Amino acid sequence: ERRRISTQLEESHVRLRDSQAALLQASRLSLASEMAAAVAHEINQPLSSIRSFVRAARRNLDKGRISHAQLKADMDSAVKEVDTADNLIRETRKFLERGDGNKEKLNLRQLLLTCSDLIAPELNASAIRWELHLPEKLPQVVGNAMQIQQVVLNLVRNAKEAILDGSSKVRRIELSVALESRPGHVEIAVSDTGPGIKSEVKAMLFKPLKSSKSHGLGLGLSLSNTIVTSHGGEISYDEAASSGARFSFTLPLSPNAGLSR
Repeated sequence: ERRRISTQLEESHVRLRDSQAALLQASRLSLASEMAAAVAHEINQPLSSIRSFVRAARRNLDKGRISHAQLKADMDSAVKEVDTADNLIRETRKFLERGDGNKEKLNLRQLLLTCSDLIAPELNASAIRWELHLPEKLPQVVGNAMQIQQVVLNLVRNAKEAILDGSSKVRRIELSVALESRPGHVEIAVSDTGPGIKSEVKAMLFKPLKSSKSHGLGLGLSLSNTIVTSHGGEISYDEAASSGARFSFTLPLSPNAGLSR
């Protein structure tokens, strides 16, 4: 009787492990599917920026008044966007091959400064003021640098499009970081002075194929939500914002995280 019960328990454990493995695989396939669908949408952002920088360089050449410094700046910015697109494709390919993204300890402050370097020329070209508010030191987080960067850039570019589509006299986007909003986490927030989010859109903000833009696929926020959730954080829209829109997401701190500049 004991042997029979022991055999049944062992078989039960095997079935449980098989079920857990199948559930994990299904979860990975679902996440992979979302990322594969969204990569075409996300890759359009750096391509659009590359086109803008190259066109600006061409206009300056056509005028016959060549500023070598400005030409160099436009080319350097275009190359940065090419690198962004290349990294996005590479990281997506890795994710699809392994079923997850490579996560490591990250210098969050440096990662956000890199995001700022990538997005600042684009916002400047659209006459939008860019404000970056970072503490002098930030704790490390564990995550995939390219994926977190995509979330930040997506939120900033959504804010940019909202401002350009609106009629606000003040054109400003702000990125800030808070360490007190949730224990064991860091909060990254992007605020803008655009028209805000319409009430009928709020309920479907993070659902795929739902977009408030006439030309949008509704994949950006859905992908951002997927990435943040897979990192153990949460993304949300702040309905208490007095004007414009404010999106924020949290990331768990690295165990025994030290502060880095």
